[in-house]
Amino acid sequence: AHIRVSNATLKPGDSAIEIDRIARSFLVGKGMNFDHATSHGIGSFLDVHEGNGSAPLRAGMIMSNEPGYYLKDHFGIRIENTVLVEKNENACKGCMKLRTLTLVPIQTKLI
Repeated sequence: AHIRVSNATLKPGDSAIEIDRIARSFLVGKGMNFDHATSHGIGSFLDVHEGNGSAPLRAGMIMSNEPGYYLKDHFGIRIENTVLVEKNENACKGCMKLRTLTLVPIQTKLI
């Protein structure tokens, strides 16, 4: 889910709701899900989790990429990176992509 979001091509008008759909698509296809938002904006005047994520994304926005998976009474995993929304005119006119800003090593032995 995390990698799918990192590699996503976003179309003009897409919002964090589309990022959430991309993240969940793999898990839902396997009968799994998580009960929190995949992404939220980051900035000095935000409420951290600032609403339903329906505002259109624009180049220059900074947000989180944090899908997760939790198996009740057993374990949970949630990887959170910060991403920058950038133009991706190579994909289509007005398209955008996400560039990861925080490159924290992930301990794969724990996954």
